[in-house]
Amino acid sequence: MYAWMEEFQQQINKLNKGREVFNEIQNIDIGKSPKELVWSLDKNKLYRYQRETPATCKTPVLITYALINRYYMMDLQPDLSLVKKLLEFGLDIYVLDTGYPTRNERYLTMDDYINYYIDSAVDFIRETHGLASINLMGVCQGGTFATIYSAIHPEKVKNLTLLVTPIDFESNDGLLFRWARDLEVE
Repeated sequence: MYAWMEEFQQQINKLNKGREVFNEIQNIDIGKSPKELVWSLDKNKLYRYQRETPATCKTPVLITYALINRYYMMDLQPDLSLVKKLLEFGLDIYVLDTGYPTRNERYLTMDDYINYYIDSAVDFIRETHGLASINLMGVCQGGTFATIYSAIHPEKVKNLTLLVTPIDFESNDGLLFRWARDLEVE
C-alpha cells in the first residue's frame, strides 16, 4: 500500500472516531446558577444571582459582557463557574444581558449601551441597595464599555475589574486588532 493511502485511511479513521464521539455528547446545561430577572429595558435584561446566605460584601457587582458573546460564559457549569466562586466569596452578583444583536439594533451606538443601558442598570442596583456606587466587572468588549462608563461616571463606580478587555487601540499586536484591521466587511 502507498504511504499516502495509509495516511488517507488514518484520517478517515480519525474522522469516524470524531463523529462517534460527537454523536455521544449529551446536551450540556450551562449558566445554571440560580438567578432572577430583576429589571429590563428594551432587549437588555438585568439578572441577580440568588444566594443561599446573605452577602458579606455590602457593595454589589455588576458584570457587563460583550455584545456578541454570552454572559453565561462566566457560569459554564458548577465546577467551572466564576459566578459561583464570587457568590461563595460573599459577593452580591448582577449580570447585564444585552440579548442577541439583530438588524433592529444596527443604529444603537456605544453611547446608547454605555450611557443608557449600563447607566440605567447601575442606577437600578444603586437604588435597590441604597448605595452611591457599585462594583463594576467588565469582560471583553463589556470591559471596554465598563472602562468608558467608569471614566464618565466615576461617582457611581466604587471598583472596576476588567477581564480580557481590549483597551489599547493604538496597538497592532493583538489578534482582535489584526482581524478588525484586515476584515473585509463586504
